[in-house]
Amino acid sequence: MFKLLIFAVVISSALSDAVIELGDSDFDSGVAEHDTALVMFYAPWCGHCKKLKPEFELAAKSLISNDPPVALAKVDCTEAGKETCNRFSVRGYPTLKIFKGGEMSQEYNGPRESNGIVKYMAAQVGPASKELTAADFEKFLEKPEVAVVAFLKEGGSLKPVFEKVSDKLREKVRFGHTSDAALLEKHGQDVLVLFRPKHLKNTFEESSVKTDSTDRAEIEAFIKENYHGLVGHRTTDNVADFKAPLIVAYFNVDYVKNPKGTNYWRNRVMKVAKAFAGQGITFGVSQHNDFQHELEEYGRGFVSGDKPVVCARDAKNSKFVMEEDFSIDALQKFVEDFSAGNLEPYLKSEPVPASNDGPVTVAVSKNFDEVVTNNGKDTLIEFYAPWCGHCKKLAPVFDELGTKVTCHGGRPRRIRKTKWAFHKADWDGFSAGIETVLESTPPPPDASTEQLLGLFNRVLLYQSTTAIPRGARADPRPWALDPELVEAVAERREARDAMKQDRSRAAKDRWLEAKRRAAKVEEEAKTRSFREFASTTLNKPTNIGRVTKVLRKMEGSVQACPGHALQGDRGLAVEDLEKATSFVRTYSRVSRQLKDEDVAIVKMDATANDVPSGYEVRGFPTLFFLPKDKKDKPQQYQGQWHMFDGTPTVLQGGRELDDFIKYLAKHASSELKGWDRAGKAKKTEL
Repeated sequence: MFKLLIFAVVISSALSDAVIELGDSDFDSGVAEHDTALVMFYAPWCGHCKKLKPEFELAAKSLISNDPPVALAKVDCTEAGKETCNRFSVRGYPTLKIFKGGEMSQEYNGPRESNGIVKYMAAQVGPASKELTAADFEKFLEKPEVAVVAFLKEGGSLKPVFEKVSDKLREKVRFGHTSDAALLEKHGQDVLVLFRPKHLKNTFEESSVKTDSTDRAEIEAFIKENYHGLVGHRTTDNVADFKAPLIVAYFNVDYVKNPKGTNYWRNRVMKVAKAFAGQGITFGVSQHNDFQHELEEYGRGFVSGDKPVVCARDAKNSKFVMEEDFSIDALQKFVEDFSAGNLEPYLKSEPVPASNDGPVTVAVSKNFDEVVTNNGKDTLIEFYAPWCGHCKKLAPVFDELGTKVTCHGGRPRRIRKTKWAFHKADWDGFSAGIETVLESTPPPPDASTEQLLGLFNRVLLYQSTTAIPRGARADPRPWALDPELVEAVAERREARDAMKQDRSRAAKDRWLEAKRRAAKVEEEAKTRSFREFASTTLNKPTNIGRVTKVLRKMEGSVQACPGHALQGDRGLAVEDLEKATSFVRTYSRVSRQLKDEDVAIVKMDATANDVPSGYEVRGFPTLFFLPKDKKDKPQQYQGQWHMFDGTPTVLQGGRELDDFIKYLAKHASSELKGWDRAGKAKKTEL
């Protein structure tokens, strides 16, 4: 065991050494030493950076021996490389850039897994096509990827066209060319042949396809049409190639450990796909473990067994799921109904709220038409996500839009008779530890709301374990004995036990519904408990550190209270969070003030519900205004943070209370009762 551990450490060290560490002092000289270099600008706390790191190291190891070699380097934007990151306008993490001859050449827009990085960067150096001889032709075809080979005769018309096509597609396609007489005699002269990888060989299509066209557009179309064949191996690297209408079979696709079993299921999909060839439907197979997020969009987050799960999307982005167990006949019928438009779309939706009379109306997919499209009012709707930009679920930011916590000021005092042992905590160390980390964090808009929330959560939890006594961290949840929650948990347990006996789809759905209900009831019980706590214990003069910790403990995310108890030397971390959540408070205040107007203020969790067509949601929060007589033409409200490819971007427009009021006053179908068209309060309302 010890030897294995030493071996693992050595391997890990070797991979790490393959990536060059650069900083402000040696960046220019470091990249200048290499003809081509890929540089990752990162932050140690960044979740995406941590995920990319092992893939980046593996790619570095391979690219060192590439001909010609490619160097991979990294720069820590929070420490030694701050000035360099600013110089190259690094705003999100990780950011990857390609340098050639010591100069920044272009942004890296390729895959972020090791094989994809290697392929992409190898295509950036050397010729776009490899010249082949008879001796290395077969070796060229041995690689488990598509190869496109031009068989060029001397003085032929294909060569100049092929050079342009190969240069354009070099990042995606592996090209080769030859003028060997024996190879030309076998395959033809001035022809282009696409060879499919040998592990995808099957009886439903040829292992190679040929074209004698010398038209550039026709050749590009030929490659695109034939690249993936009847049923392509759809991965996270090439997902953009598979356009709707699309049908995907998700199962344990593994051409390394189980190629025979993988092709067993793929061939059955191919038999059906061949019957629909030429009808514009794209087919693919995907490794279910790589597409868990996608399966969850179809309500199939839990996939067990060997048989494929089949899902589809049409040209309108509507989703469909094959409910029957996989078989050739079942798939044939599913594709027929899908093609004919006879299937009922799958709609991802949270349950319709039992009560929806708060200042902000909650929309879900199932009630969207009722509360938005057909509500008879001008509507401002916010699409949001309750998780951070690093794809980790965080405590919901918008759960308490209508809630306002008032903290009275007062002289700090020790609370001795409290079940939380906060008077024993090292609040100076706790506060200092948080502030040290947050000092290196860029404020909005350079850091998004999600990034600030995620960082604050992680730092707070870490500092709690070092500065807060164990007894203060081990309290049971005060809402655990809520009668409604106890009942929901019992139902969940009963449904789980029943599913162990009955493995049917219906039993699983009952368990999932019980699980969702228990989670929802717990959130409601937690909120009730927090409100009760806030109106009693919290509303007392006490020390700032105690209030900060209790807010986090009780609610799951700090309810930032502007003023009084959360101000002072120890309030820095809370103030940073307050910046990130200021939009929430503003949106809530707008909704309360417009409660009596002919305007609906609505919010929708875009991660738990399907966003209706017509609303392009690319970041969070995204807002749309819908005039009551033109609900088919939503207007995007320009004035909120967005995350594009990990980079926070502020669009033009205001996000303060007055900005919203002025916008609604100007665009409302009828003049508001309380404001004129300029957004000024009417005297009659004073």
